[in-house]
Amino acid sequence: MGGTDPAVLAQFRILAEQAADIALTKHERPLPEPVVDIPAPMKWAAGIISAVMTAGVVGIFIWLVTTVNDMQQTLVRIDERQKAQVESQDARYADADRRIRRLEGFHNLGGGD
Repeated sequence: MGGTDPAVLAQFRILAEQAADIALTKHERPLPEPVVDIPAPMKWAAGIISAVMTAGVVGIFIWLVTTVNDMQQTLVRIDERQKAQVESQDARYADADRRIRRLEGFHNLGGGD
């Protein structure tokens, strides 16, 4: 019974093929990608950077809201001043118009000849 007997070799070949088939069917799905472990200092740095960026965005938002509010208050003051100036100017025009009518009436009656 030597290892060169064709019947024994055929049996070994059949067993090897069966083992290969089992191994292939077991590992048909692709092997998962190796997981890269991120070092803790890099995680800390990323967390700190994201916190700083978030604080920056919040700061810009607060500045923007404050600036728009200040601009709105300034526009309200400008509007109030313009309204007061227009009312004052209207009063002066009305007074000048009244005086001109009186003067025209005086001259139409023959005064000042």
